[in-house]
Amino acid sequence: MIAYFCPRNQKFADNSRALLSGLGVAAPALAQTPVFVQWPLSRANTDSTAVRSANITPGTTTFKHYVLSSGQPVTISTGTTASYAPYSRLYGQVFGWNASGGGWSSTAPATGPGSSVKRGNYEEFSFTAGAAAQVDSLIFTSSVLSSANGYLALTYS
Repeated sequence: MIAYFCPRNQKFADNSRALLSGLGVAAPALAQTPVFVQWPLSRANTDSTAVRSANITPGTTTFKHYVLSSGQPVTISTGTTASYAPYSRLYGQVFGWNASGGGWSSTAPATGPGSSVKRGNYEEFSFTAGAAAQVDSLIFTSSVLSSANGYLALTYS
């Protein structure tokens, strides 16, 4: 199984842009204020300088217990084999428990996180505001390829 973030670097009808994107909803989620920072994750793990606020200093995204896809072929549950590049416009950022996309099962030889959310497994996005700022929206899109079950959590502080 490989999880991936889908890029949604697009303007909406009201000229707002997604921060990170929507979360499995039929209509795009919209921020209530201008975008401060956005990580499209379609070419690298860097933010978009085109939409970053002048008062924002972005941090570098970091993984804890996850790695980027190696781009090698992966067999998904339907028996289909496909390759997923670490970053692409179609899938965004592709990462997994190991670079080949396997090892997610809690009983696999290389024991992964299983289907439960574990606070020790994450990708961190950070930024520093140059002045007091109020963040009213975190917009996030995620998809999971070939999963029987499992959970996704989003935390912020």
